[in-house]
Amino acid sequence: LGERSFISRWADWQEGLWTLGWAMVGGAVGLSQKAWKVWLRLLLAEGVLVLGCWLLLAEGNVWVPWVPSAIALPAAAVTTQQVSKLRSALSKVSSS
Repeated sequence: LGERSFISRWADWQEGLWTLGWAMVGGAVGLSQKAWKVWLRLLLAEGVLVLGCWLLLAEGNVWVPWVPSAIALPAAAVTTQQVSKLRSALSKVSSS
């Protein structure tokens, strides 16, 4: 290993905050009304997530949870978008 230190990991609560943060990013992405914008922003956010995880591992020797965040990000975006569409449809029905 030479000069490199061992890989460390965050505490469980830090990993939870990391995943929650990416889920919140996904929720913000899902607020867009156009589906193509959501998918484009999701692709960009997933790229930033992968890059961030890789940089933390390569430069900081820290293992961060990529898979839970990679699942939470699009799940939150799709859920937010569907709830927004449902609210819009319900408000149209109730106003008529």
